[in-house]
Amino acid sequence: MSIGVGELAEIRREAERFLPDLCTIRRYAAPTQGAQGETPGSPTDVTGVPCRVANGGLSDQERVIAAQLTGIVDWIVSLSWNTDVRQADQILWTDPGGAVRTLDVKSTGERSMMVQRRVLCSESR
Repeated sequence: MSIGVGELAEIRREAERFLPDLCTIRRYAAPTQGAQGETPGSPTDVTGVPCRVANGGLSDQERVIAAQLTGIVDWIVSLSWNTDVRQADQILWTDPGGAVRTLDVKSTGERSMMVQRRVLCSESR
């Protein structure tokens, strides 16, 4: 059984209520090549993006151990279904303790009839 366009729109509106945090999506322009070598591209920020950030499925203790062993922590960021986010973007998010975390987007989870976009990110420490 499939759902109709109207039902899908209603489900998407309802899902928006479950994005309690705000983040910034940062995208860097392509680097430019000049006589002095490569110049990094400048960033463009989109601020005030509703989101929900969760750990990547590990317990708190497992996350601490993983960060110690690899220096990388995985996060899952849920965004509105139509948010423009791409692999290689960064998501800046202020955690409940007040620390600003920079999360590197690894996968954007494209699929049909999406209600929310689930983005897999990693954070290097």
